[in-house]
Amino acid sequence: MGAWGYKPFENDSALDWLGAIERAVAVEIHKALTHVDANHEALAAAKLLLECTVADARICLNYEAMNWYTRKPRAPKRGQIRPATKSLFDIAIAKLDGLYKSAWPDEWDTPAEARKVIGSLRRALARRQRLLIRTEERRATRVKVIRGASGKRRKKAA
Repeated sequence: MGAWGYKPFENDSALDWLGAIERAVAVEIHKALTHVDANHEALAAAKLLLECTVADARICLNYEAMNWYTRKPRAPKRGQIRPATKSLFDIAIAKLDGLYKSAWPDEWDTPAEARKVIGSLRRALARRQRLLIRTEERRATRVKVIRGASGKRRKKAA
């Protein structure tokens, strides 16, 4: 399509470039969450994931970027949008659960405060994941009314 405006992100090249940045951010978040000894990095990656999934984020991870590492996703069940594989949210929540239950917070001066931060971040990620899944499901099941060649109205999924 090329360009449809004169502003910085009103052309295909700029949006392709931005998509590459989104994927790179998702890759780095995934690396930090799956590295065994990177507890501080995992905590920061989980917070970055949360920050990058709000509507007005500078770098906003979309639904596809959050599932980039799925090479051959299994087909979702009928009426289900969410892929049958783990998303970055699932990985982050599992990592935070592991950190919360581990002895790692005990190494801090205030273990209770550390666990409070980890638990709060985990709950915020779970809320955001539910919100994003509901949004994707609504988007996929949106129905448009169109007119066929005979002039009759019929429904078509958007």
